[in-house]
Amino acid sequence: MESKYLIHRPKLILFFFFVILLSQLPFDFLRGELGLIEISQVLIILNLIVLGFKQKKIICKYNHKYIYWIKQILLLILFYEELSFFTTNYFPFLDLINKQNELNFHNANFWEHIIFNFYIFPQDSINISFGLLVSLFAPLIWGFGSFIKNMNNLRYLFLEKHYSYFCLIYPVYIAISYLCRNIFLDTSEYILNQESLELVLYLILLFDFKEKIKLYKIKNESRNL
Repeated sequence: MESKYLIHRPKLILFFFFVILLSQLPFDFLRGELGLIEISQVLIILNLIVLGFKQKKIICKYNHKYIYWIKQILLLILFYEELSFFTTNYFPFLDLINKQNELNFHNANFWEHIIFNFYIFPQDSINISFGLLVSLFAPLIWGFGSFIKNMNNLRYLFLEKHYSYFCLIYPVYIAISYLCRNIFLDTSEYILNQESLELVLYLILLFDFKEKIKLYKIKNESRNL
């Protein structure tokens, strides 16, 4: 049964390479808060929220209601965070706590607090900030949480097992960017636009959600036989 849905994986891989190509194109309409990439992110998250409400009955049949609401609330927060650029410069006091003077969490100054640093290449320090630790470990929990038996009741929050390795995209992106910019590129930039990478992660979330719903419906049908 599971193999029926594995066709999504090559689709995701192809989309990933498409986004890599897209991120290298020099078109202004792709980038920025109102660019095609960010608008696509917002639409995917909105789609997830709407689908979550539409499929609430069957989701709650196989998961605790509080787990369902945790995910919905997290998606709503994510949706707001992607649109929070509209609050730029509306609240002067935010300049003290937010690097872009926006009412959001993801640009808060505390994420950039450096815990420690070290060097592999002497000209490029690896600064381990609070935000970097969270952005490295959160995807790992999201991807591999379903393998932890004691967390089986939280499985709705995690990726399905055969999607789990996609959670390594961001940690691998950070590592490859560091190596490439010091060995090949001679630049301080990352190899990809970060918004492009977020678009891939949101698409993974959408594919995973749709597969969960299909699996719930199959279970429901088999129970009714």
